[in-house]
Amino acid sequence: MLTRGFVGDGGVACPSQLCLGVANVASGDMRVVLVERSDVARRIAFGGGAELRGVLEELEAERAKRQVQQHALDAHARQLCHGAMRARLRADGYARLASLLPAEVVRHARAEINRQLGIATAGTDAFKAKTLTSHPALLALIKESGVPRVLSELLGGEPSYYASRTTSAQIALRFPGDMCGGAADALSVSASHFEGLRKGWHIDGTPNNFLPGLTDHFGTIVNFDVLVGCLLSDVPEPMAGELCVYPGSHHALASYFANHVDELVNLRSVGSAHLPTGQQTDALFKRRVVHCTGKAGDVFLANYMTAHLIAPNTSADIRYAVYFRLTGPLFEAHAEGDGSHPRSMLSPWVDWSGLPPRPAGEEAEEADEQAVARALDALRQRRQPPGAAGLEAVEQKRALERQLSVVNYDYLQAQKSSETVMTSASSALAEMFPGVDAEIIADTLAACGGNEERAVAHLVEMS
Repeated sequence: MLTRGFVGDGGVACPSQLCLGVANVASGDMRVVLVERSDVARRIAFGGGAELRGVLEELEAERAKRQVQQHALDAHARQLCHGAMRARLRADGYARLASLLPAEVVRHARAEINRQLGIATAGTDAFKAKTLTSHPALLALIKESGVPRVLSELLGGEPSYYASRTTSAQIALRFPGDMCGGAADALSVSASHFEGLRKGWHIDGTPNNFLPGLTDHFGTIVNFDVLVGCLLSDVPEPMAGELCVYPGSHHALASYFANHVDELVNLRSVGSAHLPTGQQTDALFKRRVVHCTGKAGDVFLANYMTAHLIAPNTSADIRYAVYFRLTGPLFEAHAEGDGSHPRSMLSPWVDWSGLPPRPAGEEAEEADEQAVARALDALRQRRQPPGAAGLEAVEQKRALERQLSVVNYDYLQAQKSSETVMTSASSALAEMFPGVDAEIIADTLAACGGNEERAVAHLVEMS
């Protein structure tokens, strides 16, 4: 017998005010709970007559409303997936889909992030691409938008396939001054600093030591098909914490690894240090880095092999974004016995059934089938049988794929770029001060924390 009140969202309710209802739990399942009788959205109606008819009419009206909304979302998504968009995606490796997210869904997602910010007691660092959440307001960015229809058009399968596999979201905020290199003016960044950052690009899922137990999956590359970036705030200008991509880098990297199998083996076994970053960047990528600016509600899609990074935020506002990493039905069909899918790293569009055939102009960039076959054979021959730890890792692979979205690559990006920044700046200073010894220039630059402007001032004084 219930003898005490029920403490709910609105306070304490007596037993006579309670009835059975349903509620979502973190896993996405439904659970029977006690709710207040006035909670018509969650209560279970066992009655009949007028009350039951009223509940059924409300449910039917809500269902019809959702159907109309979903039809409109699907129609807009199909319009965005026109032939020219598919061709650009294939050539560039990324695409911007304007206004794909409903404004109300964006508003609720941003409100939930701000709510979490408001109650955070350990600072804001966890929100810089280190927070994984399954909150319905964040998952709705996929589940209640046109994204599943777009992915269905491009990767095959039904929209429900992608909605059902969206179980976690990565909150990725960029605060004013983030990645600006500790400049005297926190809302500015030197050209040499960004030069280093852009050469510290990455692709996701490569093993590294950054988060023990999470990213140190050496021997495995946790790849996927598509990175989905959802903008929740306007980013009208570059250098506002936006995603940056190298157009065409997916083809260049695929060809590089197909023709340098040892580097792909090292990438899998040793980790992200074997990505051809730094001074190799401009020799490998023929097109300039692109800043992915846009408006709240825009969505950016990027092929897994598209090289990317995050720009410094020199604006006065927080950049709000949420990321998802998803695979299509062909990913599992093409995967190796251990669940890995190296072929998609050598043939970036192998899983994308909705793209047009490869134009003749791309043949020089993509690796040919013979090179891909040789690389796959080499990888299989060099695969080591897993030990006890490896077997346990295989069992945990699914959980790892979902948890991967908590990884913050900012630290790794900055770490990779520091050497490039110093090298580029030293070369520039050597041209400005030809009579000064190179070691003195390097020491001065290091003493100034890599800040080229300060180093110039010191060298002028010394001269």
